[in-house]
Amino acid sequence: MLTKDDIRRLIEGGGTEIAASTTQENDANTQERGVTTQETTQEKVVTTQENDANTQERGATTQEADDMAPKSGDFTAKTGELAAKTSENTAKTGEFAAKTSDFAAEQDAVDKALRVALSDKIKSERNSVRDAIFSKCRHVYFTMKGEAAISSRALAGKLEMSPRSVSKYQALLVQAGLLTHIGPTNGGEWKFSI
Repeated sequence: MLTKDDIRRLIEGGGTEIAASTTQENDANTQERGVTTQETTQEKVVTTQENDANTQERGATTQEADDMAPKSGDFTAKTGELAAKTSENTAKTGEFAAKTSDFAAEQDAVDKALRVALSDKIKSERNSVRDAIFSKCRHVYFTMKGEAAISSRALAGKLEMSPRSVSKYQALLVQAGLLTHIGPTNGGEWKFSI
């Protein structure tokens, strides 16, 4: 840039010196701009390299996330399956509790009917004998109820009793009104009143 002094010198005839000085200043400014441009270019290269590194890192993170997505889905699906099984098991537990309650009520009714029937049939026996007969009749009744078409011999083998003893307890259960035999002697079925 020309200053007032430069303009005065130009007018007075010292234009050559001013032109040289201006050229030198312009050269210095150009060099300075070249250095600044070079520095800016270097900064841009460094920034570009950093951006490339960040992009690669983001790509790796994205790949990891993509790899994790199916695993996360599997986990979610398995959690859903476990929740369904838990719900199913809870329902089954409720059913089992209801059946257990029904079975307990049935046992109480059978026990009451057996006690009444056996107290009339076995008056002369002692309490311990009556309790043993009661227990065995009850055992025969509930085992037969699980398998209505079981033969007396098969039942005797299952209960580890003689066939004659099983027949005797079955007769007591029939007299008590808890059992009824339907059909022929060989091959019929038992009907349970309770």
